Amino acid sequence: MEDNLEYKILKYLSENNNGKPIDVSNMDTDKNRLKNALSNLKKEKYIKCRVITNENIVAKIEFKGIKYLEEDSREKVKSTIIAENYIAGNNYGNQSSNNSITSNTTINPKTEVKASSLILNIWKLISENKLISGLLVVVILWAIKEIFGIDLK
Repeated sequence: MEDNLEYKILKYLSENNNGKPIDVSNMDTDKNRLKNALSNLKKEKYIKCRVITNENIVAKIEFKGIKYLEEDSREKVKSTIIAENYIAGNNYGNQSSNNSITSNTTINPKTEVKASSLILNIWKLISENKLISGLLVVVILWAIKEIFGIDLK
């Protein structure tokens, strides 16, 4: 989508996003092509668009459009890294490799991220909140007292 008008419009709206509709009527000299591109973006809910007059068209990028650009950007970075590794001879993704680690190991990062993010969120909550961390210390001291029969007076 990078070469086409829709991508250029999204990129322009993203770079000039000030929360208000932006004039896009000069993005292309062919008004029918411009309206078609805007219609496609509006249909995908990437933008909100309004034709004021035939010569004046304003649009505003939506969250979904911003998210699309971010995902597209991440894909480009990933492809570039893979290409650079391939050119450099670091052919990690080559399934014909004799290395059992690279050819037979499948990692599911989403599962790991969910598990670790829950633990990280709990740790962050405890470490950033003095009241919760204080209550946790009191509970631990009470548990030590009850388990070992220690009098803390």
